[in-house]
Amino acid sequence: MRSKKEIEKRLHILKTNRPIFGFTLLGDKEEFAIYINPTKACGKIWLPSSGQWKMMVTNDFVNRVTERLIIGEYTNINPLEFLVFMKS
Repeated sequence: MRSKKEIEKRLHILKTNRPIFGFTLLGDKEEFAIYINPTKACGKIWLPSSGQWKMMVTNDFVNRVTERLIIGEYTNINPLEFLVFMKS
């Protein structure tokens, strides 16, 4: 992304329960949703749209599963977790 206009076109802040933070990045063929939970409590997150979302990255190595696929638009985020989902 080389210009402010291109960034505004592809990056969107998501509505979340504060202080959880989320945004989406729109690629030419992919859509990514990124969430950060800075608290010590679990939280509920709403993905930007319904469909199949595959978890690509998490820093929660204790609770991580080999493949986490979310079908729909709701899931949970663990305390102090960073998540990246890709819509498939």
